[in-house]
Amino acid sequence: MLAAMLSMAGALLVAAIPAAADSVGERVYDRETGRIHWHLTTPVKLASAEAFRSGRVYLDLFRTERDDQPGRVTYNIQIICLAERWMIIERGETLELRVEGLMVPFDGAGSENLRDLSGGAWSRERGERREVAFYPVTPDVLRRLAAQGEIAGQLLADVGTISLRSSQSDFKRVRKWIRKYVK
Repeated sequence: MLAAMLSMAGALLVAAIPAAADSVGERVYDRETGRIHWHLTTPVKLASAEAFRSGRVYLDLFRTERDDQPGRVTYNIQIICLAERWMIIERGETLELRVEGLMVPFDGAGSENLRDLSGGAWSRERGERREVAFYPVTPDVLRRLAAQGEIAGQLLADVGTISLRSSQSDFKRVRKWIRKYVK
């Protein structure tokens, strides 16, 4: 339930039909676009900096295929922010993750078209706003990320720089997802 509330954004929610799930990933078919999305069953909560104490940041991974283009697969990192105020994630290199000891920037479209107040009843009651940003990622970078022991990095937003770090148990789920769904 939490995964469904956090990981599907905007138009994807309109026509998405959960079709299958396992302990690591969930398959969602979007009838409107003909896309099949595999994503983490439950997004990974990332610890954040003191400057962002009033919110939470989650990471999800997406593998997307199209009905009309068999064999063509794309991957995205999705960042979901739930907070009392808008974070405003701009277009550009606003996500950096540590990969093999180096900070690797990821270029995304920002959250401008993916901001809403409908993050679920539990979120509305808390007065939270939900922002989502997608970042394309290559299979090679995902495999190198899986070879590490955690997800660490930073998110650049109008509210400042937010430090990101996964727990080891959450990282194990990310590693399993990458090993299963990244070809």
